[in-house]
Parts: sequence; C-alpha cells; structure tokens
Amino acid sequence: MEADKLLRIERELQEVQDIVHKNLEDLLRRGEAMDELMVKSKDLSTASHDFYKKAKKANSRCCNIN
Repeated sequence: MEADKLLRIERELQEVQDIVHKNLEDLLRRGEAMDELMVKSKDLSTASHDFYKKAKKANSRCCNIN
C-alpha cells in the first residue's frame, strides 16, 4: 500500500517534470521567434524610412521643375 502511494507520487512527479520541460522548450522557441520578429521589424523600419526619404526627394524634384 505504501509502495503504491510512492509509485503514484513518482509518476505524478515525472508528469510534472515532463510538463515543465515542454513549457520551457516552448518558451525558448517563442523567444527565438520573437528575436526573428524584432530583426524583421527593424529591417522593415529601415526600408520604410529609406522609402520615405526617396519619395520626399522625388516629390521635391517634381514640384520644383516649374
């Protein structure tokens, strides 16, 4: 009877450990995905800023030809 309780506790502990490991792996994957998203966001910001500067320059040429 005492051995059954101990086995049940060990099994439950193993289940908890498995869940914790899975959660940590998921968290690490999300962190990696977040890092990739941050890089893409920075690239997009740079590209949009470059586009703005080029469009502004093109518009000033267009309007100053008069």
